[in-house]
Amino acid sequence: AYEQITASEEELRSNLEEIVTAQREKELSEKNFQSLVDQAPYAIYIQVNNRFVYVNNAAIRLLGATSADDLLGTNPWDRIHPDFHAIVKERVRNVTAEGSSPGTLDEVFLRLDGTPVDVAVTGVPFVYGGKTGVLVILNDISGRKQSERELRSAYEQIAASEEELRSQYEELASAQQKLRESEQQLVEIT
Repeated sequence: AYEQITASEEELRSNLEEIVTAQREKELSEKNFQSLVDQAPYAIYIQVNNRFVYVNNAAIRLLGATSADDLLGTNPWDRIHPDFHAIVKERVRNVTAEGSSPGTLDEVFLRLDGTPVDVAVTGVPFVYGGKTGVLVILNDISGRKQSERELRSAYEQIAASEEELRSQYEELASAQQKLRESEQQLVEIT
């Protein structure tokens, strides 16, 4: 019996060491993940039950906050432009109900001061504090959207110029035709 107890005790000790090692590795992995997300160049937040429960440094800057406390516990829907509420609700439903990522979508978010900011958004299912939520990644695409607007404006100017040139060409062709007709009449008279 003593040998069985000793063997069981040794097995328990071995199991405990494995558990302690696994716990340390888990804590290190979580710490590394936290560091990675905190320093990521993209804005990242986690929402659970329509509340911000985590925001990284880039999200704080992007949303115009001074600290995470400005956002934590508030409703993420207040940061999403109303024009996008319907499509985002459907995307959140897909992520939470189906566990699928709907891909990236260009949206408009609102900073704390109400200023709109163009972002590319993707979300993935995420468990935080034992609760199912969504991890959301935002990429500021304001520069790209501004370039697109400038290109569209330049294209519209080019199209308007082309239309004006076409009109001037037609006027010139008409004037040239009238000149030929006048020359022909002059030749016939003389």
